[in-house]
Amino acid sequence: LLNPADPTAAAGYAESHLAAGAWPEAAEAFGAAIRLQPDSIPLRIGEADALYRCHRLAEAAAAYRRAIGELGADDGLRLNLAMVLAAQGRQEESVALARAVPPCPQRDLHLLSALGPYA
Repeated sequence: LLNPADPTAAAGYAESHLAAGAWPEAAEAFGAAIRLQPDSIPLRIGEADALYRCHRLAEAAAAYRRAIGELGADDGLRLNLAMVLAAQGRQEESVALARAVPPCPQRDLHLLSALGPYA
């Protein structure tokens, strides 16, 4: 049985839902895991990714913004937020955020594929 107070078990439980494509359950499980490990960037990304995959774009953007506000301007968090903003049709904001990330293959791929002519 899963020990709800065990951060490693909670993270594994959330990851298993994500891997299975059970997006709503993954979002909920990541939220529970984050309460145990609030400083975990991978858990924050997992939660927002699950929300994004549920097409809960406003909640995904809010989760990324919360993580950035609480944990700092991590490049992965910022690029993922840029992806969510692009999915919301907020291309200019998305491009500006992605361009603020130092050049790297992930940033360049994001600008080329997700943003198309706006890059």
